[in-house]
Amino acid sequence: MKKCCVFMVLCLITVLSSTIKAADYQSHAARLPHGTNYIDFRNIKVAYRDIDMRTPVKVKEDTLYTVVLDLDFIGPNTFDQDEFPVMTVCVSQDVDCETVNMSVDRTRSFWHVSFVTTADTVLLQNVPVTGLIGYNFMMYEGSYADFKGFEYYVSYEPITYEGVYIMDYDRPKSKAELREQLTVSDPKGGPISVDLIESTFDEANLDIGEYYLKYKATDRMSNVSYFKLVIQVIDRVAPTITGQDTFTIEQGKTITLSSIVNQMVITDNVDPLTPDSIEVLKDTYTPNQNKAGNYEIELSVKDRSKNETRKIVTVNVKDIFAPYFIGPSAIYTYLGDGGLTAESILAMYKAMDTNDGDLTHLMTIQMMDYKPNEVKVFTVYLRCKDQAGNEIVQPVPIHVIDDTAPVFQTTEYVMTKGEFEAMSREDVLAWLSAKLQASGVEATNLSILLDETEHLENKRRQAYIYYSYEVDGKVHQSRLSIEYPKDQTIKPFYFIVGASVLLIGATSYVVLKKLKKH
Repeated sequence: MKKCCVFMVLCLITVLSSTIKAADYQSHAARLPHGTNYIDFRNIKVAYRDIDMRTPVKVKEDTLYTVVLDLDFIGPNTFDQDEFPVMTVCVSQDVDCETVNMSVDRTRSFWHVSFVTTADTVLLQNVPVTGLIGYNFMMYEGSYADFKGFEYYVSYEPITYEGVYIMDYDRPKSKAELREQLTVSDPKGGPISVDLIESTFDEANLDIGEYYLKYKATDRMSNVSYFKLVIQVIDRVAPTITGQDTFTIEQGKTITLSSIVNQMVITDNVDPLTPDSIEVLKDTYTPNQNKAGNYEIELSVKDRSKNETRKIVTVNVKDIFAPYFIGPSAIYTYLGDGGLTAESILAMYKAMDTNDGDLTHLMTIQMMDYKPNEVKVFTVYLRCKDQAGNEIVQPVPIHVIDDTAPVFQTTEYVMTKGEFEAMSREDVLAWLSAKLQASGVEATNLSILLDETEHLENKRRQAYIYYSYEVDGKVHQSRLSIEYPKDQTIKPFYFIVGASVLLIGATSYVVLKKLKKH
């Protein structure tokens, strides 16, 4: 009979060893567990009459830990025979190992042992078990007195779900009614326990605001999920804003934003709101309070339930300033300049407005009795009107001055084609300057405007060089005549002689070239 029991234990050990996978146990052992239990069965190596951890597990240093096993996992025979069981606690493989006695709780059919860690890792060795039925093998932080029942190793961090329930203040729900909003299921099947573990919701003292209920769902293998139900207790009635819709002021005078806001009256069915509760969403008036125009101020007020009411207030700043001109206060002109036109006078001015900016394109002029050929002081009137209808009329005196002066006349100078070609451009200009000076003209800025000798296509007896110069700031123009020589004809005798010479020379060149090759 005893041999049969041993055979059965060996078979169970073989089956258990083949089904436990250690794919993740090393990475899990390098961190603290997500749950209470530190025993990951993937980290367990089963021997003939005991089990060992494959690799040390992460723990808290200088901390009390307790190991608990139940009768099914120990095995009835082992539980009865080993009245004083022991196990080995190491920091790591063969490092700081200590054999500790395990206590027997016969009332509950448990073995348990407590120890204090000396490092941040622990390796359990030689745990005397043979039953291996179930999964009630647990190591946790604390004493045996803290044991509240077996919990299984949690491989992954628990999932926390979250939802929001909007509750009308006038239609409250109880905690029981809120629990009914949740449906909990286990994808693998099996029983699930759901516990309320945290709550800030007090149905007896309900108020506007946000609260929550936190539930914990646990399946039979200690897998845990959490659900946080956020409860927003709201009031559905929005506040009201009453007050003046439009404020009209003259440009140059101001009204403050706080003055406008403080004139508003705020009411709400629940919350005691005041003008201090108002938020300014838009304000185009304050940065433009010295400019004429219509501006908007958008106000908003919210109660604790986020119900919002908005109001738009218009500020009308009335334009009372006329445009102004930028330009000369008087105009001086000379008879020699020719007459001034309305366009030429307007081009001297710009019309600007404090609010409308550049209004030059709206300027007009009244020329009155202006006569450009009469020496006199005339008055013209500039006018401009802005968009608000403010107009400016500005008189401008025009002084017409007599500036008639002597007029220089020069003769047309003549130069032969040969003389002209023998001279550089600078020589020609120097020659012209000397000619002008000889005739009593002190010329400056002498320059050639056009040289016909460079552009003539048909032969003719003469071409012209056009030039300009200044005398006392006035520009004069004249021209220089270039005389071409008469055409020369070649006599037949000289043509025949020349052709013969060329023929003889060409023949001699060819004969000499052949002799050199030979």
